[in-house]
Amino acid sequence: MMADTEHPCTDPTPKRPRLECIIHCSDDNENLISPQTVDSWKTLLRAAQIRRHEPILELAEYTLEGEIPALNYHRKCRSIFTMKKGLNGILAQKEKTTNGCPEDSNPARAGRAIPTTSRTYEAECIFCQKTNKYAKRQKTREVLVKCRELRAYAKIRNAATKKLDSRILGIVSRAIVAAEAHYHSPQVLL
Repeated sequence: MMADTEHPCTDPTPKRPRLECIIHCSDDNENLISPQTVDSWKTLLRAAQIRRHEPILELAEYTLEGEIPALNYHRKCRSIFTMKKGLNGILAQKEKTTNGCPEDSNPARAGRAIPTTSRTYEAECIFCQKTNKYAKRQKTREVLVKCRELRAYAKIRNAATKKLDSRILGIVSRAIVAAEAHYHSPQVLL
């Protein structure tokens, strides 16, 4: 019997692959596969480091350089787990949090340094909440227009009132001209 402090990978018995998916992030129940090359293992390990996936990180601690550990996963799970777009999103999110206020700084000062609400809206459409939008059956993007006229404000408020759109009504409760709200030009007509 193994002691509580021993890791399953240090067990003197011969290595046997786990019979479950180490990643398991999809409903896939296909056959399990394992990494065939060191590069495949390194790709999986890099994704685990970015995602802080403990089972793979623990296994990596007991794996020698150039060795491929005995682990199994579903193809679909690995595909989702190592998807470059997802990993880049996680890295960008981590970068945003680390570039913000340091965690060890005084929270009272941090609250004064960065306002909790912005006085202006982001440069995204107040209707579709997108920065880029292509017109139907067109290859050109619709222009994102900054609300500068009170006439547009009145049109937006009236249309939102008719549709009972609470989100837009909340937006127009502020002076959207002063707050520099943006919209795609055809959408102002609602």
